Amino acid sequence: MKFYKGLLSLAVCVMVVMGAGNASASGLREREKEFELRNPQDYEKHIEQLMSSMTVREKFAQLMIVEVSAEDVKPSEVKKLNHLVSKERVGGLILDDDPAGPSLARLNELQKKVALPNRRNSGLPLLITTDGEWGLSMRYPEYPFYPRQMQLGALISDELVYEMGKAVGRECREANVLVNYAPDIDININAENPVINTRSFGQDKEKVSQWGIAYMRGMQDAGILTCAKHFPGHGDTNVDSHRGLPVLEFDSRRLDEFELYPFKRLCAEGVDMVMIGHLSVPSLDASGTPASISYPIITGLLKEKMGYKGIIITDALGMDGIAEDREPDEVCLASYNAGADILLMPDDPVKALDLLVKELNSGRLSSDDLDARVRKVLELKAKLGMFDKDYTPFVDLDAIKEHYQRPEHLALIQKIADRSVTVVSNNGMLPFKEPAHHPLAVQDKNPKKAPKKLAYLGFGIGTVSKENFSDNVFGSELMKYTDIDTFYISKDASLEELDSLRQRLLDYKAVILGVHYTENLPQKNYGIDPDKLAFFSAWALEQNIAVAYFGNPYAINRMPEFNNFKAFIVAYSNAPSNQVAVAKIMFGAIAPQGILPVDAGRFKAGYKALVNPWFE
Repeated sequence: MKFYKGLLSLAVCVMVVMGAGNASASGLREREKEFELRNPQDYEKHIEQLMSSMTVREKFAQLMIVEVSAEDVKPSEVKKLNHLVSKERVGGLILDDDPAGPSLARLNELQKKVALPNRRNSGLPLLITTDGEWGLSMRYPEYPFYPRQMQLGALISDELVYEMGKAVGRECREANVLVNYAPDIDININAENPVINTRSFGQDKEKVSQWGIAYMRGMQDAGILTCAKHFPGHGDTNVDSHRGLPVLEFDSRRLDEFELYPFKRLCAEGVDMVMIGHLSVPSLDASGTPASISYPIITGLLKEKMGYKGIIITDALGMDGIAEDREPDEVCLASYNAGADILLMPDDPVKALDLLVKELNSGRLSSDDLDARVRKVLELKAKLGMFDKDYTPFVDLDAIKEHYQRPEHLALIQKIADRSVTVVSNNGMLPFKEPAHHPLAVQDKNPKKAPKKLAYLGFGIGTVSKENFSDNVFGSELMKYTDIDTFYISKDASLEELDSLRQRLLDYKAVILGVHYTENLPQKNYGIDPDKLAFFSAWALEQNIAVAYFGNPYAINRMPEFNNFKAFIVAYSNAPSNQVAVAKIMFGAIAPQGILPVDAGRFKAGYKALVNPWFE
C-alpha cells in the first residue's frame, strides 16, 4: 500500500458538503407510484348520498379520530370504543403502542361493526391512522425501526428519504393504515428543545423543506396520505406541549421567513393534512390563544392568507398544552370554531358531540359549514380508494406476518445508516489500517514488549429500552475486520470498576469506546453521566481512544473535554444498522458520507471530518 503523502496533515479538516445554499439540491429523480390515489370528484354522487343519510351527530363524529388500544385494556374502555365506532360512527382511529397481531385483530373487529350490510351508513369504513414519523414500528415493534428524521438530515441527498417514505408507506398500506401523521417539518434550531429535537430533519429550512417533500412524496406514492406538523412551528421551543404550553415570542416577519417556510413549501407540493400544534404565538394571535384553538392562526393565516385548501387536523386534544384548565368538550368546540376539520383524540368524544350538536341546533354553528368539512373528510376517504367496490378494510392476519421484516426494507435501512453516520473528529486515527504511516503501525523495537493492537469497550451494552437496541452487533462486526479483544461494562458501573477496567486496557495501542446507552433528549442529559464522561475524557489523555457515540449529536454540547478523543463518530442511535455502519467506516470498508444536520459543540451543521483514504 502506498500512503498518499501530505494527506495525514489534513485529517481534521472540515468538509462542508452541504450548506444552506445547496440544501435544496435533490437526489430524487423519478417517482414510481405503487398506488394511484383516486380523484375524489369521481365519487361525488356517492359522497352526497352518504351525507344525505347521516344525522348531524354522525356528521360531527366523522370529524373525530379516537385512540385504539388492543392490550391491557379495561372492559369499560373496550365497551366505550365499541360505542364510539358502532353507535356514534367516529371517522377514524389512531394506533396506540401494541403488538401488531392483537392490534390488527382489534381493528378488523371494529371495521366489522361499521361494515355490516344492515347497518345504516355501512359504506363508511373507519380511517386508520398512525403517528409513525420513523415507521410503523413507532406503534408495532414487529416492524423495523427506520432512522429518526435527524439522522435522515445527515444524508447529503434526499433520494433515500424518498425511498424510506415509500417503504414506510408500503408497510402502512398493507396494514390498512392509510394516514401517517408525518413528516415533522419543524426546524429544530434550539438544542434544548425537549420534544422535537431528533424528530426534525435539522436546522436548515431548505433541507427541512426538501427532505420533508421527499418523505411526503414517497408515502403518497405508496398509497397513503401525509401530514405536515406542527403548524406554525415547534422547533425553537423549550417546552413540551404534552406537558405545557410553549410560547413563540418571535415577530411575524421572523415566523414568515423561517418557521412557516417549510409549511408553505409542503402545502404548495400537495401535502394532504396540516397538523396544528398547541403553541401560543402572540405575534399571530395577540390574545395568546393556543394555535390549535386560534381562529386568527387556523382560519386567518393558514386558510385565508396561505390559501391552504386541504385537511386541517389538531394535535392530540388531551395534551396539557391545550387541555389544562379547559373542559374536554370546550376544547373540541374551540378547535372546531377556529377552523379545524379533524379533531384528534378528544378526551371525551361523547360529551364533545353533545356540545357540538347543541351549538348547531342553537344556530351558533352553520349546517353548511359542517357539511363542507364532512365532505372534505369523505373526499379524503375517496382519495384512498375506500369507496372502491373492491376495497376491503380487513387485514389478513396470517399473510401480513410475512411482511413485518421485508429484506428490501432492512437493506434500505442499512444503506441509510452507511450514508448518514458522521465522523466529526479524526486526529489521523481512522481508518484502522496498517500502512507504514498509520500511527498504530509503529513497531516496538522489542516485539515481546510490543503493545497489543486494539480493544473494544462496549459501554451500556445490555441496557434495554424501546429504541436502545441491546444487541451487541458492533462487537461482532469489528471482529470481521481485525483480531480485537472485547470488553463490556454496564452504564451503572462504578468509577472504581471503570478504573479497574482501564488498568487492564492500558497495554493496547488503541481502545474503541462504543457508547451504546444514550438518551435523545436534553432534559435527560442525553444519558450522559458527567462523572463517567470526565473519567473517559481523562483516560483519553493517556491512551488512544476512538469513540462511537450511538446517540444524538447535540450531546457534544455536554462534552467539554471532547478534544481528548482521537476520533469521534456520531451514529444517531444504537440501531444495529448504525453499529454495522460504524464498523465499516472505522476499518475503511466504506467512506463516511454523513454530515451534521445541526450545530453541535464547535462544529457547524453541514460538517464532517476528513477520513484518510489509503491509496494503493
